Amino acid sequence: MGESLRASLLSAYQAWQVTYLVIGLGAAFTGLGALTLLGATVALASAHKTRKVTIPETAAALTEPGLNVK
Repeated sequence: MGESLRASLLSAYQAWQVTYLVIGLGAAFTGLGALTLLGATVALASAHKTRKVTIPETAAALTEPGLNVK
């Protein structure tokens, strides 16, 4: 009788350990997913910033001083 009770209590204790492990892993993966989603949102937001492009009026404006381009 005593061994049966001890085994039952040990099984219940192990079940609680497994429950806490699953809860912890679920929270960790949820946090990791949220962090990944935040990173992707920031990356996409920064990729869509408008970039100012200046187009020169003539080809002569493309040469920079000191390059000795003729």
